[in-house]
Amino acid sequence: MSLSPGWKMFSNCHHFFRMATAVLSAVICVITCVFFGSKRWPEGNDALPTFQFLTSRKRSSFPSQRLPFQKQSLNVFEEAKGASGLAFRLQKFEQVLNDIWSSSSPRYLVWRDAGAGDGWGNQVRSITSAMLLSLITQRRLLIDHDQLFEVFSNPYTGNATWNYREEAAQTGRWRERLLPLDLFSLVSSSRSDTEVVILKCNCYFALDLLHAPEDQIRDPLQIIFGSDREDTISEIIIRFLFSRPRIELLANALQVLRSWDRELHDGFAMIQSRQWVDLHSSSRPPILDNTTCMSEMLSTFKQGLPGQKRLLIAVTSDSVAYSKVLSKKLSHLGSVGTNTLFPDNTHSASRFLTKYARSQAIIDWYLLGEAQFVICTRSTYCISARARLGFGNNGSFPFRSERRTYQHGGPSCTGVHELAGWRGLDTLTDPTSGRVWW
Repeated sequence: MSLSPGWKMFSNCHHFFRMATAVLSAVICVITCVFFGSKRWPEGNDALPTFQFLTSRKRSSFPSQRLPFQKQSLNVFEEAKGASGLAFRLQKFEQVLNDIWSSSSPRYLVWRDAGAGDGWGNQVRSITSAMLLSLITQRRLLIDHDQLFEVFSNPYTGNATWNYREEAAQTGRWRERLLPLDLFSLVSSSRSDTEVVILKCNCYFALDLLHAPEDQIRDPLQIIFGSDREDTISEIIIRFLFSRPRIELLANALQVLRSWDRELHDGFAMIQSRQWVDLHSSSRPPILDNTTCMSEMLSTFKQGLPGQKRLLIAVTSDSVAYSKVLSKKLSHLGSVGTNTLFPDNTHSASRFLTKYARSQAIIDWYLLGEAQFVICTRSTYCISARARLGFGNNGSFPFRSERRTYQHGGPSCTGVHELAGWRGLDTLTDPTSGRVWW
């Protein structure tokens, strides 16, 4: 069957159009290869692309956002001088914060105390998580906790403030949104356009962020801190946020040290024990300290002191009775003191009877961070106190330090080295994985 002249013309045009399209595609491909193949890309750190934040599971739900700083080769952290690069990492951390704050249209993440009766250590731990979330989602962290401002001043530089109420008063009315508490919703909601998101929770999710399967969550933290170790990141954040104690806290802590004649001693050690007497008696078992082991460790520390090796041992506990027991058992090693100037010794922040700056728990927490040598419980109270100036795990990790910190019940006391997890270690964090034994 022969085709009509009209169909023949249509068939010829269609065939010509297909050939022309194929030729045009080939030309474009050749031009692209020539252009990009001959282009000379920069070397070194400049060759690395700017990292982009994308939502982990629903990438099309949110537009990509560029970090306000360039991704750098991680070997710069290894080359940094000082205590394993600590000063460099702190400087890098502050630089990242300043870059986020310099945004012309800033967004905020507000940490608000949930008022659930958590202790001071739990609150510090939760604020650490909030700071990580604010970095991942490029929000400025604000704190809504008036008692915190009684004992620590704003650590931010320039005109930036960490005080939620001060920022709200300067900015005026803004849209707020309470964040959900499951991890995925927490991250995705923080990436929304809402100007202010509220995290009302004393929970801790930093470890979940560090171990998240999504590269878009983990990679920024690796870029900022040069490490994915929980102890490294926690120490840097706590060092920064709690670097400026207020004058009243300093004065009260100095008053306690003077009452112990600190200036007459060559070394300062502190023993912390928690008996949970401020809570229901059946809620947790008491800590049964091995005072024989404790004495041996203190004796070793004393032998390494300069001069006349005069040792001051401070004892802190939520139990006054137990503080007296420990003081008596350790008195043969040196001068033993307890904080009797500020009698409110409860360790649950919601139960403080006085303002924070006059609470024995807060003052002793500050002094616990100052001591050269510490033996303490594996509690958020002690861990956060030591992180403020460096964990001091064997003086070797995560940063080199002359400080020494040991926990009750470790293998040096029990002689049992086969115990799993934190019970098999004397330190507050894991030397291999960097996990913090919160």
